[in-house]
Amino acid sequence: MDDHTTQSSRFNGGVEVVTTSEIPSGATIDAAYITLEMNGTEAPEVTIYGDDVADAADFATETTVTDRSPRTTANVVWSDTGLTGSQNSPELKTIIQELVDTYGGITSGDSICLLLISNGSGTTTFRVNSVDGTTAPTVYIEWTEAGGVANSAYYIANQ
Repeated sequence: MDDHTTQSSRFNGGVEVVTTSEIPSGATIDAAYITLEMNGTEAPEVTIYGDDVADAADFATETTVTDRSPRTTANVVWSDTGLTGSQNSPELKTIIQELVDTYGGITSGDSICLLLISNGSGTTTFRVNSVDGTTAPTVYIEWTEAGGVANSAYYIANQ
């Protein structure tokens, strides 16, 4: 991802995972983040949104990250410097909570797409190992069901 001041020169990214467990209606999202493997010493300047649909299209079907609409109202700014190795994004629970609340939960087998959109300051480059790299990104979600049962899951990004 390149954080260029000219919009046409920016590169954006995304992570798509297929859930392997249900997050039921009424669940409270306790934690959520993306784990990415940095490609060097990186400085993210991105805003992270969710693709605001019940079952997101994969990136082979809908290839342009910025054309995905609508996006979640909830978003998280990731602004950092000097990141190397394996890194967790900032807390994304508000984004996942919005999807759970809007669609009455998340069904096992549904796709979640998290969109990393350049902020356009023009001062940073943010490179991570993609699905063709050695380490695929993962998405971690921890939730508590309405009855108080705690659950968590790691989802590996589609390759």
